[in-house]
Amino acid sequence: MSIGRGLRRSRRSEWQEGKFIGDLWKKQIGERIREARIKRFKGTVTMADLAKILGVPYRTYQDWELGKNTPKHETIIKLGNILKTDPAYLRFGHELRVQEVESEK
Repeated sequence: MSIGRGLRRSRRSEWQEGKFIGDLWKKQIGERIREARIKRFKGTVTMADLAKILGVPYRTYQDWELGKNTPKHETIIKLGNILKTDPAYLRFGHELRVQEVESEK
């Protein structure tokens, strides 16, 4: 009986650890989106303005910047285009680097 309880506790702590990492990831994406918006528009475009441009409710966009939720992949690409930022930076925190492949002649 105590073995079963121990397994439940370890599964719960694994779940809590995964949730913590997920929450941290959302927060980091939100910070990068906010930083890119302010840098690109020098503080002249508000969250509400950008939500209108993207065609999403203000609350949805606000949740992204506050790290409560994350935008879909397609929306990250749109944000990257609007903010003149690499979508990989918004998602992962670094510029996407593609190595050129030399063609065989």
